[in-house]
Amino acid sequence: MLERRGYRCCVPTPSADTNEPTPWCDWATRLANRIGDIDQPILVAHSAAGLLLPSLGERMNAAMLIFLDARVPPSHGKVGPADVEFLRFIDTLPTEDGRLPPWSQWWGSKRLQRIVSDAAMRAQFESDLPRLTRVWFDDVADVPAWSARRCGYLQLSKTYAAEAADAATREWPVVEIDGTHLDPATAPQRTADALLDLVERMQSADANRELGTFVQHEPRR
Repeated sequence: MLERRGYRCCVPTPSADTNEPTPWCDWATRLANRIGDIDQPILVAHSAAGLLLPSLGERMNAAMLIFLDARVPPSHGKVGPADVEFLRFIDTLPTEDGRLPPWSQWWGSKRLQRIVSDAAMRAQFESDLPRLTRVWFDDVADVPAWSARRCGYLQLSKTYAAEAADAATREWPVVEIDGTHLDPATAPQRTADALLDLVERMQSADANRELGTFVQHEPRR
């Protein structure tokens, strides 16, 4: 959808050349290598990938960081792919040959069917999901100091309401749509519209800061 509107887009896959999941600590580096040389890109991270966004942004001198229904990392330090509470849930999952089930099966198959009703899309989505080991979640990645970077938040689902509220307290532009966590796949046009709306608000916020003022926009619903 974004490319049809004239934007150059890149959706990197860090483990495209191997069947083994990329170690969490290596993700940002491998993504940067796969994206290549782009001058001041707008980086968009979905879900847990938000925890790696500042690290990738530093490597690529990003113009903007957009958290798309994503977790927000601490201001600096180290971060793992899951918090303690979620790790307890992961520990309840069955394993086969030392590997966990695909992410889509963690809450039962019917939940994914409710979100992704199209069978062909659902099959394609599931075919891309790795089977991780429990040890994979014990890894940590570095988080550089990043609070001064230009950031925005796009909330898709109620699951990430707390993160969107936190973004608002940081005076980030926030856009909220009444969708699901998988809207980038199931509602691409709506997601693209919301992303471009958010970029426009972030640019307006920058202009207001240069004038010495900040205007807080209310999310469009």
